[in-house]
Amino acid sequence: MEFCLRGGQRFNGRLTRAKTTRSESNRLVILAHGAANTMDHPLLLHLARGLAAGGISCLRFNFPYSQVGRPRPDPQPLLEEAWEHVLEKVTAQEWHSPEDRVVAAGKSMGGRVASQLASRGRLPVAGLIFYGYPLHPPGRPQELRDAHLGAIRVPMLFFSGTRDPFCRLDLMRGVIQGLGARARMVEIEDGDHSFALPQAATQGQAEVFGRILDRSLAWLLALAPCPAPDGPIQPPQAPWFLSDKAP
Repeated sequence: MEFCLRGGQRFNGRLTRAKTTRSESNRLVILAHGAANTMDHPLLLHLARGLAAGGISCLRFNFPYSQVGRPRPDPQPLLEEAWEHVLEKVTAQEWHSPEDRVVAAGKSMGGRVASQLASRGRLPVAGLIFYGYPLHPPGRPQELRDAHLGAIRVPMLFFSGTRDPFCRLDLMRGVIQGLGARARMVEIEDGDHSFALPQAATQGQAEVFGRILDRSLAWLLALAPCPAPDGPIQPPQAPWFLSDKAP
């Protein structure tokens, strides 16, 4: 798919269609990349293919700066405009059903931008998934980026690596507890900000990516319909929903 913003910035997206038509899997995931990569990051490719195999279509997209190969991210208003435009155009496609539960997901910056929009009511989605939420800049844990998360009314799923310099786990656990029933976190042992493993790790990278995919699928399939603006929050229910630390 091709997208074009009001200022003429063009960027692309790739839809990976679900390979099954199970009625219970009427979900669509829109997946944004992080600041230093593109929609073809290995984790995002793995997620798109795995979600499709599990019955959930996934649309990945580049931000305008990454589409043209610039290393520096676009200004925040442009990143937000891109997210909103992608959601609007995707949900207007003839293959999209009004019954589909759209979930906004993102790696690092891509997820954070989605959360900022959702907190202001500008991203009407049924849930949010964060693959490496950048809770604070590396080495500056006092500069938390969580103030807006409490305004988000839909369920949220956070994946955090135990070696992530952007997310001190004790601080992230406190954020999750403060958000209550709407938010849960999966901790990935030995994972860094991109869930890459050290050479001495006893598990393989494919195993870690597979676990992230499995947890994502379980959460998505348990996701309730998007709540009404003034309705109660309805978090997804699953056996592991209270917490999950991947061994």
